Amino acid sequence: LFPMNRDSMAVDIVCVGAGVASLAATLRLLKRIRKASGRRPHVVVLEKGAFVGAHVLSGAMIDPEPLSELLDETERRSMPVESVVSKDGVCRLTPRHAFRLPWVPPLMRAKGFPLVSLTKFTQYLAKLCEAAGAEIYTGFAAVELLKDSGRVVGVRVGDKGVDRNGQRKSNFEAGPHIDAKAVLLGEGADGVLTEKLVANSKLAAPNSQTYAVGIKELIELPADPKRAGTALHTFGYPLDGQTYGGGFLYGLNTTQVAVGLVVALAYR
Repeated sequence: LFPMNRDSMAVDIVCVGAGVASLAATLRLLKRIRKASGRRPHVVVLEKGAFVGAHVLSGAMIDPEPLSELLDETERRSMPVESVVSKDGVCRLTPRHAFRLPWVPPLMRAKGFPLVSLTKFTQYLAKLCEAAGAEIYTGFAAVELLKDSGRVVGVRVGDKGVDRNGQRKSNFEAGPHIDAKAVLLGEGADGVLTEKLVANSKLAAPNSQTYAVGIKELIELPADPKRAGTALHTFGYPLDGQTYGGGFLYGLNTTQVAVGLVVALAYR
């Protein structure tokens, strides 16, 4: 086998993943650098999905307090909000009944929180990042961290034109190296590069991670003006008393409800 020639690209910062966390960090960084020095660093964001927002669990309730630090007033007014929570509650479920708690625990209170399509919100953050100077490339997966004397100095983008057996096709194109002064990993839960780095560098020793799996359906119902802005969280059925998790129902608008269930991976 002959060594493969790869193109290289030098940037200031490369961000792996175009989810909410990665894009929020990118936007915050660009704003702070512009405010401190007036310069615009060369920032590249790589997203393996076909489009920004392809890999988020759409349908979410957002705590507005961090947004007040990240977005200015004009940006907050332009957010793609489906509705704002006006009614919230918590229910204990059994196989046949729902028992509503007479109060909402402080950590679960949601009145005034925006209900959004997380896909649309992620795409909105991407537009703000691009307006601030970031370059976002979709359909490109970072598959390896580049290191120099143990220090992470960039990423390698996956090859194009490879079949399921790893053989090169006629349209094969070697993935480039992206050299960077800083690398931000925002791959989401169980990200490939992050997990390898954590294991090799023993980064997670003091703080073990907890993971959960979630499923969600967007249900279309006959229009009801009272539906928009309702948020209900549940515990109990279908989970047993030893399993951590719960459900949610968010009335996104008059006709759509996001219905979901989240279960910790420690379930039996």
